[in-house]
Amino acid sequence: MAIELTDYFNDSVAGTRSPLTPIAEFWEIVQASLIRRISHKKHLTGVQASVDFKKGLQKPENCNVLAKQLAKEIVTFVETHPVMTSQHLQFRHRHGHFNGYDTLERLLSYMFLTRRTDKAVFASRCSWSCVNISCGMIGLNLNYIRTSIANKNKKAQRYNCWNDAGEKWLLITASGRNLSNHAGPPTQKKNENWGDPELQRLCRESLFDKIVFWEISRDWHKWLKPVKG
Repeated sequence: MAIELTDYFNDSVAGTRSPLTPIAEFWEIVQASLIRRISHKKHLTGVQASVDFKKGLQKPENCNVLAKQLAKEIVTFVETHPVMTSQHLQFRHRHGHFNGYDTLERLLSYMFLTRRTDKAVFASRCSWSCVNISCGMIGLNLNYIRTSIANKNKKAQRYNCWNDAGEKWLLITASGRNLSNHAGPPTQKKNENWGDPELQRLCRESLFDKIVFWEISRDWHKWLKPVKG
């Protein structure tokens, strides 16, 4: 059996990049630096910090250097603004709360702090998150699924290495890595979206023997081929 794997996005069409991808990639670097910095600061591991980037932020060219600078300033800011257990604090750029923190002033719209526990926890379990890629509306983007299948159908004609495969599968996965990779809860079985004529045509004409959509974070899947009806 041969499997072609492709990621799903709810805010774009296949062949184009999700607008959230640059922010997600940048935040991964920031988060890695944060974990290294707070792993030996046990008094910070019980803190939950969430940041919101200013609108229009793109992944900078010097992202590694800038990410480390941002992580350093976030940790310094949190240490100089202690938060008690069950206390919630919000700091906003427009209120001048980031004055004196050059990188925070440049990049952030606001920061939200709360303390979950006074006990030390593993740094890898700390919730230092980015609101831009973790909060917002999600849903099923049928247009992305259609264009994804159409693109993969064209490529499948050139897959010479698949000659010996008993079955050829196309697996479209909503990984849940960030906001754009979620499809939400399962739709109703009789939802007209899945009966979309263009979607069914693409599946019937596909060289893939089976096509399945898998929403990993909600743990549900939908068989698109074989086509029913």
